Amino acid sequence: MSTPLDTSIDALLARELDPAFAARAGLILRRLQPAADGRILDVGCGRGFYVKALADLYPNAAVIGLDYSRDYLMAAADGSTSAPLARADARALPYASGAFGGVVCSEVLEHVVDDDAALAEIFRVLADDGVLLISVPHQRYPFLWDPLNWALERAFRTHVPSHVWWLAGIWADHVRLYTAAALRSRVQAAGFTVENVWFTTPRSLPFAHFLLYGVGKNFVERGLCPSCNRFGQQQGASRLLTWARRLLYAFDDPEPVRDAELPSVGIVLRARKRGGP
Repeated sequence: MSTPLDTSIDALLARELDPAFAARAGLILRRLQPAADGRILDVGCGRGFYVKALADLYPNAAVIGLDYSRDYLMAAADGSTSAPLARADARALPYASGAFGGVVCSEVLEHVVDDDAALAEIFRVLADDGVLLISVPHQRYPFLWDPLNWALERAFRTHVPSHVWWLAGIWADHVRLYTAAALRSRVQAAGFTVENVWFTTPRSLPFAHFLLYGVGKNFVERGLCPSCNRFGQQQGASRLLTWARRLLYAFDDPEPVRDAELPSVGIVLRARKRGGP
C-alpha cells in the first residue's frame, strides 16, 4: 500500500529520464528513514539532488550537502537547494563524531582512491544507530548498458580509460567498480552492520549509459535541454522527451533484486552503526 512518502518520492522521480538513477534514488530515499528532526549528510552531493529531495521530504530535518568539486557546489547552490553546503574531502569530514543520524553516499566511493578512509570518516560522523545508504556501480553490469566496455573487459581485460569521460561509459571518472561482496567487506571493515543489499536495473536500452551521459549530460550541462534536467521537473516536457522516456523505461525492471548477485547496473547497500559494546 502506497504511503504519503512513497507518493512524494514517485512525484520527485516521475520525469527522470535515467531508469538506473530513478531506481537507486527511489531506494535511497525510501530506506534512509531518518529521524524527523535529525541531521542528514549527503557525502558527495554533486549538484544537490538528494540534498533538495531530502529537505523536501523531511522538512524538519537538518540536511547538509558536501562535495569536493567547487563547480558542483556552485550548481547545487544555484537554485536547486537552500540547504547548507560545504567543500571538503570525503576522507576528512569537517564534522564532530556522531554528528549525523543519517548519511547518503551515492555514486561517490568509486571515485575515491582510498574508499576505506572515506568509509572510516562516515562511520565516525554517524551517530550510534545511525543509517548509511550507499550506491555504487556494479562490476557485473548488463551487456546492453555498456557493450563497448563489457566486450573490452572480457576479450582484453581492459576498458576505455576513465578520463575519456564521454566514451568511458560505466568507467567514466571511476577508480573501480564493485561486486556486492567487495562492497559489503569494506563497509563491515569500517565497523558498520550491513542490513540490506539490492541490485538495481538488470536490463536497459542498448548503449543506455552512452546515450544518457556521454551525449545527454552534455546537452543538460550546457543548458540546451532544460526540461531534461532532473532539477527542472516543473518544466513541461516535449513530446520527443516523453517518448524518449517511454523507450528508456520500456527495457527497465523497476523492482530491485535482493541477496542475489545478478548482473545489474547498480548496487545499493543499507548499513547501520550499532551503538553500545
